[in-house]
Formats: sequence, C-alpha cells, structure tokens
Amino acid sequence: VRLFCFYLINNSAWELAMFSLIVLNTAVFGMAYYGMSDDYADALDITNHVFSFIFIFELVARLMAAGFVRCLQSGWFRLDLLIVVLSVVDFALFVVGTQVAIGPSIFRALRLLRILRLMRLLKNRTTLELLAEAALFSLPPLLNVFLLLLVILFIYAIAGVQLFTYVTNNGALNEYYNFHHLGNALQLLFVMATGELWTDIMHA
Repeated sequence: VRLFCFYLINNSAWELAMFSLIVLNTAVFGMAYYGMSDDYADALDITNHVFSFIFIFELVARLMAAGFVRCLQSGWFRLDLLIVVLSVVDFALFVVGTQVAIGPSIFRALRLLRILRLMRLLKNRTTLELLAEAALFSLPPLLNVFLLLLVILFIYAIAGVQLFTYVTNNGALNEYYNFHHLGNALQLLFVMATGELWTDIMHA
C-alpha cells in the first residue's frame, strides 16, 4: 500500500488532477451569492465537503508514502495539514450545526481560510515560488515604510488640530471628519490619503 501511495503522489497526472481540483474547489467557493436558495446553498456545501474528503485522502496518501516525520519537514505539507484540519472542523460544525448554537460567521471564517489551498499552485513553479519568497522577504522593509507613514500622518494630525481646531463643521467636515481632536484628525487624514472626498474637504 505504501509503495502504491508513493507512485500515486509522484505521478504527474495525479499532481495535475489535484491542481485542477484546487482550482475547481476555489471556483465553487466563488459561486455563492446573496439571496441564493437553500437548495443551492446545500448543493454548494455538499460539493465543498466532497472536495474536502478528496483532499483528506490525498493527505493520507502522502503520509503513508513518506511518513509523518518526513512530511512535517515540508512547509507545503504543514499548510495542507492545517487546511485539512480546518476542513474536518468545518464538516463537524456542519453536521452538529443544527443542534449546537454556532454562528454562521464561524463557518464563513473556516471556509475562507481553506482558500489558502491555492498557495499550492506555487509548488514546483520555480518563478512563482521565487516571487512569493521575494514578497515575504520584503514584508519587514514594508513594515518600516508603514511605520514612517504613520508617524508622518500623526505629525500632520497634530498640526491640523493646532491650526484648524476651531473651524466649524461644514459640508465634508462633519462630526466624524474634523480637526476638533486628534482622533478625528487622524481619521480625516486617513480618508484624504485614500483619495476619498479630499477635494470636498479642501473646499469645506
């Protein structure tokens, strides 16, 4: 059985099939819409659970082929293991959901995390994998840039409170967006930084 699992998971056709199933599963996630009927929602749930069982089978096959300790050394396997565990929890909540008071937001949160399975598409794709690693390595410098922008925003907010604290609310300047105190000033500057209503605020 272990030898069969080894040949199965190392087969290129199997790998292509799993990639196709990942794409299809993600597409099924995107088929939900507001106002859908109960029958349609149940069909999507059942389809998602079928996909989950297929991915559980694949994970078990990989475990039998390579062993648990060796599999844990792979970051891709740990990601798959996390998603499979979330899928099992999601299915358990789906089964007992009618008997236990569980909010629908829990279901949505668990299923949202399962979209991480798309990250597996980067596996064995050297260029995409290098781009993903470069993006991860760039996160610490981006955090420093974010902190610098936050300090600049804070300085301008203090200056705005000192200069415009007595400007009366008018037009875009209202009870939420004004320079009456630091909190509102930070909120106002953040809205202007996104490009929202900045011309209205400028002429208010």
